[in-house]
Amino acid sequence: MPKRDYVPIGRVAMLARYPVKSMAGEQVVWSRLEPGSGMPGDRDWVVRDEEQGGFLTGKKLTGLMQLSATTRPPDQGGTAAAVRLTFADGRQVDSDSPWVHAALTAALGRRVTLQPRRAAVERDFYRLARPMQGAEMRYLLGLRDDEPLPDLSPYPLGMLLSVTRYATPPGMLVDAGPLHCVTTASLDALAASDAACDPDPRRFRPNILLRTLPDLTGFIEAEWTGCTLKIGTAVLRITVPTLRCAMPGHAQPGLEQDAALLRAIKREAAQKVGVYCEVMRGGVISVGDPVFLKPLPSAGPVRTMVSQIVSRGKARLIDRVTASAPRQPPPAADPPGYRAFRITAQRRESSDVVSLMLEAEQPEPTPAPALPGQHVVIAIPAGPDGRTVYRAYSLSGNPQARSIRISVRRQGAGSTWLHGPDVVGKQVMVLGPRGPMALFPDDVEPIVLAATGIGITPFMAFLHAVAAHNPQRAIHLLVGARDPQDFPFDEELALLRNCLPRLHITFSFSMEGRRLCDDDVVSAVRGMPGAAIALCGHEDFMERTRRALLEAGIPDQRIILEHFSAPGGRHETAGGVVEFRRSGQRIAWTDDCGSILELAERSGVNLASGCRYGACQTCAVTLIEGKVTYRAGTDPALNRSVILACCALPDGDIVLDL
Repeated sequence: MPKRDYVPIGRVAMLARYPVKSMAGEQVVWSRLEPGSGMPGDRDWVVRDEEQGGFLTGKKLTGLMQLSATTRPPDQGGTAAAVRLTFADGRQVDSDSPWVHAALTAALGRRVTLQPRRAAVERDFYRLARPMQGAEMRYLLGLRDDEPLPDLSPYPLGMLLSVTRYATPPGMLVDAGPLHCVTTASLDALAASDAACDPDPRRFRPNILLRTLPDLTGFIEAEWTGCTLKIGTAVLRITVPTLRCAMPGHAQPGLEQDAALLRAIKREAAQKVGVYCEVMRGGVISVGDPVFLKPLPSAGPVRTMVSQIVSRGKARLIDRVTASAPRQPPPAADPPGYRAFRITAQRRESSDVVSLMLEAEQPEPTPAPALPGQHVVIAIPAGPDGRTVYRAYSLSGNPQARSIRISVRRQGAGSTWLHGPDVVGKQVMVLGPRGPMALFPDDVEPIVLAATGIGITPFMAFLHAVAAHNPQRAIHLLVGARDPQDFPFDEELALLRNCLPRLHITFSFSMEGRRLCDDDVVSAVRGMPGAAIALCGHEDFMERTRRALLEAGIPDQRIILEHFSAPGGRHETAGGVVEFRRSGQRIAWTDDCGSILELAERSGVNLASGCRYGACQTCAVTLIEGKVTYRAGTDPALNRSVILACCALPDGDIVLDL
């Protein structure tokens, strides 16, 4: 057989790297490649779930794909490896910011941390929270339970077994190879197969996009396994084709959800678009470089038949391994994510408010300071017959302190237990800190804070954080309370005034005939042009004030709300069957079932809740399939793959990760 030489196949159309796994990335014009590694700066970071363990990726948490990450310019200070995250609202937070974990927690609806890639010997870092089962593998690949796995013959058996135990190969944060390459020929073939799908190259997250020659059509890279590519001064070996999961169809920055795309990938390309490569010879590659391919000899009929037999055998083995994977352990006394804390101190603030200090029994390996405005959920043994009730409380102390401080008004069984004289020294289980309300202390813009009643607690945390990080920030705090002689935090606010020279406080006490009203807040905002506004307290006060601010021309995006009571109203829904995937239950939802949380509780499915109206995010759960609607008056503002069960109703059949 004659020796096969390199043949031209096209040019490099795009080079890109994705500093944080599953987030959108950045394009580059050139890159230096070295053997044994991928593109510098590519997938060096990952978001880790600190409540249930393991990595979070766009395969399960689609909202992660709405964020983007770029390598921070070197002249901005800090460590060279730092990256800059951009959130859906345009806010940017650096990876070495003390608030990065809390900002991600607020955006993603669960307590997470941003972690750098670790050495391969730290295998537990890469291990899945639980071994993957067959149903989960099909879900990640966008397959129905009755659909077979795609052809697995190109993939080494060790790689297939590894994906059932590890989120990524230990030592890497890529799925199957250091470099990912996609051709325009494949994307054009997808576009031609279905006018409804949009195979934008950004959906596939390639490191290298090859603009192939006009006479090369179809899914040409499907036959390239084992071939070599010459690009610039580098030589790459193609290892395996890219087995596509459901991620290309998810919404991303600048791209809407595209359900037709995954159907086209399965139908036209046997679920494989793109290839993974490894660097055989280091060198520099650049946009516009010509690309040459050195093909392998043709397979022939015998080799093809053997490949098909091997593929069927691998599929059966993977089915057997995933089916025999250990099942979920019996549910613990508290849902996943709760940690043991000890109540170390109790301080009386007023006749009906106490502050409590809580210390973690086991400090976290990666401390993740919270942001002011976030909260914890405490499992309190105060229900009937000693049953646990879950209550959410905002942080009221410095969110960067090792201890957590909460301030609790007595108004029910849970708070009464925390007010008890013998509570100090007792252990409680705590979830968080977490929550969508996030006040960044180091912002430079002025801010107006307006609170009624116990709604002042998140603002106490904010003032402590600003005093520590940004004491020159201009702040106007408006407080509505009942009795000046029984007001909590009076002495503490006096001390904070000494630390914050630009803090102005306005009190309105109802016993003195003065109530905090919406006109007061509008007037304060007009006196601080460009100020952000945060409201916390009674629902009617916040809604009335928000309307007044909007009527005064204040943009809605400058207004932050923290709900402390439940909006009313219902929302029409089509209903459907609710499947609790991990619990193995399928239950038909009807109007008398109430929320998904109420249905779960009646069905014996362990799911915590704190507020019952969508504010505390305690009941956040991953939506695997289907869609939900929310009761009127609630707007959880989470990503599409996470719902709040306490106020969500099924809109057709749904599948939940419970």
